Amino acid sequence: MRGRHLKAADRKEKKVWEDGHECIWVEGYKGTCSDMTCRNFQYEMDKEFVHDGKVERRGKGFNFSTKLKDVFDHYSLDDKNRFFKVQALVYKDDYDEHYNVNTAKKIIFTEELGYEDLKDFIEKKMPYVTSEEIWNKVREMGYEEYRRSIFVKDFMEIGYTELFANVIFDNVCCNDEEAVLNFARALKAEGVSKEMSVYLISNIHAML
Repeated sequence: MRGRHLKAADRKEKKVWEDGHECIWVEGYKGTCSDMTCRNFQYEMDKEFVHDGKVERRGKGFNFSTKLKDVFDHYSLDDKNRFFKVQALVYKDDYDEHYNVNTAKKIIFTEELGYEDLKDFIEKKMPYVTSEEIWNKVREMGYEEYRRSIFVKDFMEIGYTELFANVIFDNVCCNDEEAVLNFARALKAEGVSKEMSVYLISNIHAML
């Protein structure tokens, strides 16, 4: 595989032949690790990468998806991975836009997707992320740590220590922080003693 920089105009060839196949340029999406690598292959923006030899679906060549949702089957939508729009040169007789993965002879990364592009998918998977500002924080500190920071802050406001809040987050919450917080608030509103509240909150997992 090799790469070269080229201008957008160079991609507008109407008819291309590669390896004895008529090829067409199509648009799609691809995910990478945070350093813009995929399977240890380094990509760059606006650079044409070419596979040496014949392309095999899901095998030799550059894999990509025509629908954004299909990319997440291969690269999880999290606080580390990155996602891009790509242009891909594919064998015309082998390409099917309905496949969740197609394989290209050539590929060009044209645009990195940001929060607005991923918003619907992000909010479905990460309910705490409701704005680009929060998304940027999550990208810096990680979603788990962001969730922790919100829970600890709210739990301490109810009247518990930071240490106890972290213990409860690690051992009790099980991705249901709001239920734990509501339970703690209810205990306080009912005037339950601190000792009994600590005991009940520590064992709330048996009730959830």
